Amino acid sequence: MRARAISAVHLLLLLSLSHSPPCTMAGKILVWPADFSHWFNINVIIEELVARGHNVTVVTHSATSSVKTEQSQGYNVEIIQVPYTKQDVFNNLDTMFKYWVNEVPNDNLIQGFLKIKEIIDQTTYKNQVLCRELFAREDLLEKWRKERFDVVLTDPMYMCRSLLPLKLNLPFIVSLRFSFGNSMERLCGQLPTPASYVPAVSLGYKHHMDFLQRLKNVLFNFFQDFLFVFLNALKWDPFYTEVMGSKYTKQDVINNLENFIQYWIYDVQHDNIIQTLLKIKEIVDETTEQNHALCRELFGREDLLEKWRKEQFEVLLTDPMLMCGDLLALKLNLPLIISLRFSFGSSMERLCGQLPTPASYVPAVSLSYTDQMDFPQRVKNVLFNLFQNFLFTLLTTLKWDPLYTECMGKILIWPAEFSHGLNLKSIIDELIARGHSVTVVTHSATPSIKTEQSPGYSVIAR
Repeated sequence: MRARAISAVHLLLLLSLSHSPPCTMAGKILVWPADFSHWFNINVIIEELVARGHNVTVVTHSATSSVKTEQSQGYNVEIIQVPYTKQDVFNNLDTMFKYWVNEVPNDNLIQGFLKIKEIIDQTTYKNQVLCRELFAREDLLEKWRKERFDVVLTDPMYMCRSLLPLKLNLPFIVSLRFSFGNSMERLCGQLPTPASYVPAVSLGYKHHMDFLQRLKNVLFNFFQDFLFVFLNALKWDPFYTEVMGSKYTKQDVINNLENFIQYWIYDVQHDNIIQTLLKIKEIVDETTEQNHALCRELFGREDLLEKWRKEQFEVLLTDPMLMCGDLLALKLNLPLIISLRFSFGSSMERLCGQLPTPASYVPAVSLSYTDQMDFPQRVKNVLFNLFQNFLFTLLTTLKWDPLYTECMGKILIWPAEFSHGLNLKSIIDELIARGHSVTVVTHSATPSIKTEQSPGYSVIAR
């Protein structure tokens, strides 16, 4: 009888457990959303998470016009202060929509590319400002590490969102509404969308495309890939390296040198020009990454720079094969002496030092020709110089320009009036686009110099 009673109690307990709600534990989620329609897309997810008892912290900026900034139970907000306003954000969006809806059908491919580049440059500038402000807040990052979030939810439409979970060592989930031509989904997310079958976002085609539509779809995808790689990736790669850092050892330096020497002595004569370009690009990229890391570490040591200023050196002697030596001279306000053994094709000597080396007369370094070249040798010498120029510009200049821009910082400008002011304005616009802070000095009666303040542009009028 007693055994039956115990069995009955166990049965009642099992039945009660089967009808009770499952035991769940609420999580802590850090969310970094984008603005406008992308916010509406991710807000649905946030509301559902809060309704299920999760604790959500949303990261946004002071110029947001769409992200909800009022705190409530289960919904917390961290606001990053930025130097631009809501109106600046609206103006950029308005420019994009007006162009996309009204003007893009009337422009050719080149005009469309230039206009979209201008819009993307403005968006990228604001986005990089926000990212720099956030990752400079080490106190905020440390606070989030101590809060022990479970996951980061982010919209990758604006770059550098993936850097936050990397800095906090957290898993992250991506929620993306769409990107034009599915470029982010394909290039970053490896989404299989063959252009001859899957219509690109924004073209409005169905999955049954005729030949001309398929052709336009392929070209549109290619165009969007080009925009993404050359207008986004090249600008963001240095920033990612800066935030995450790059460490290397003596063995890394030796291995890179050995790879280069082995390729140059044994393999280069067997490869065509494309294979050579790709291999040299790989080696140069590795060297550039190491040099970047060194320069960032050096210019991040303001105590060391200040010590050198106090020591009042007379001159700086440097080998420009390692970039940013001239930056050190500028930061310390010292004259600079360069000692360069050589660069292939004398590209640095010609492009940076203005060395007069006409390719039809002066043999390029590493070709081993004498000054008495026959016609085929002259032709090869000219082509080799062009090839080295291309390598230097593509693999070196584009990677170092952002670092120089970052280190030089603020610039004071005193322009003249009228056509002279217009000539200087193009330089000012380019400096601001590259992230410099420009202060213009002018007089109160100026009829041509822009006196309205804007992000990155200050005016002193007397």
